[in-house]
Amino acid sequence: MTRAARPFTKNERAAFSLRPLNLAEPVVLTKLFLHIGQPKTATTTIQSFLSHNRGALINKGWLYPKTACQYHAHHILGGMFNMNPADWLGRADPQETRDKLLAEIDSTGCHSVVMSSESLFFSKRGKVIREFFEGFDLHIVAFLRRQDEWLESAYQEQRKNGATNQSPAEYLARQDMTLSYADRLATWVRRSGSQSVMVHAFERTAKPQPVEDIFLDMIGAPQDAGYYRPPHQNERLNRDCVAYLSAMTEKRRLGLRFKRIKDILSDYSRLHPDNSDQRHIWPPAERIALVERYSDQNRRVASEFLNRSNGELFSNPLPSESEPWREYPGLKVETAVHIGEYLANRLFQQAGPATNAAEPDSEAGSAQA
Repeated sequence: MTRAARPFTKNERAAFSLRPLNLAEPVVLTKLFLHIGQPKTATTTIQSFLSHNRGALINKGWLYPKTACQYHAHHILGGMFNMNPADWLGRADPQETRDKLLAEIDSTGCHSVVMSSESLFFSKRGKVIREFFEGFDLHIVAFLRRQDEWLESAYQEQRKNGATNQSPAEYLARQDMTLSYADRLATWVRRSGSQSVMVHAFERTAKPQPVEDIFLDMIGAPQDAGYYRPPHQNERLNRDCVAYLSAMTEKRRLGLRFKRIKDILSDYSRLHPDNSDQRHIWPPAERIALVERYSDQNRRVASEFLNRSNGELFSNPLPSESEPWREYPGLKVETAVHIGEYLANRLFQQAGPATNAAEPDSEAGSAQA
């Protein structure tokens, strides 16, 4: 039963007691691959792919459960496994959710299960997770993005959605533990053992392999040319469009209404890309220093989880200190007007022919009155 979005109470956490499994007889444990993000590493694309191909995957023995799903992902797990979950995460009773999951696995007869939510990347409730997945052969899958690239993407995303109104400097100062990847993964090592944590370095390349194919290869799931490939889900906005959204009085810009607005602004952004010297939030020297600050963390991840003797986690070249960069000056009034006109015209077109046909008569009548 989904509850209102709020942290669990002390009594609710104390009541998290799952029935122990009877493992007296030899059993074959169901493999469960838990994809924890991190956010901004094409998680939505992976989740949408798995959700749209649920039937095809079941036929191959792989279950992407409906249990604990919110949108196309298992964000309800994030509501259960985080001490202070984000307000958009769903809530559910842990025992009831586990029972439903076991029943769904039993009804499909699948040998492997995949669950995914980027909200799990920040969870520290190892005991709770171990109890919930007791009796499963648990494998953790994590995609990591180089710190400077992740930070810029996350900052723009959170400003777009209304999660932060901080300046770039203020935002950077609050991200230390988020960017310490080795320390972050250490909590998952304690939960499932280092041999059960699989890491992929997420990088943009000239000829990228589809991220959903990378994910399937990592977990050993079969490829199939017949899989449906849904369009990418997240909207990429230029800096003017992000600033335009940030000026709105409504602070949490989520849901279907804002999804439609963001899709239109994404089209505008493709027509009006950022100037090359204003694509980045932070200047090149700061981005280089950021990567160097976490170089030891990245070497640990490369060595411990990818068995790379050279300690290299990410292969893309660092920014050049001579790279042109100008601080974003803010949204100009004339640009805001242009964006507003574009948005209004597109929303008017989407309203449909009946609305469009009636609108001129209404305006004409008002003018004559």
